[in-house]
Amino acid sequence: MAEQPTGTHRCAAIDCLTKIPLRHLMCKGHWNLVPTKIRKQLYRAERTQPRNWNSFAASLRRARRAVKEASIRA
Repeated sequence: MAEQPTGTHRCAAIDCLTKIPLRHLMCKGHWNLVPTKIRKQLYRAERTQPRNWNSFAASLRRARRAVKEASIRA
C-alpha cells in the first residue's frame, strides 16, 4: 500500500493562503462551502484510476466558483 504524502500546500480556493495537508483539496472553511454534489464529483474524479484529470479539473472549477459565490453572498 502506498504511503500518504506528507507536507502541506495552499488551499485550492482562490486567494486563500491557508496551508493544509496534501491529502486535502481545500481548508475546512472553504470545503464546507462546496455543495455536496460537487464534492462527490471531485471524489469520483480523484478516485478514478487512472485519474480522470479533465473531470477533476472541471469539478475543481465548479468548486472554486461555488466558494466564490458563497463568499460574495456572505
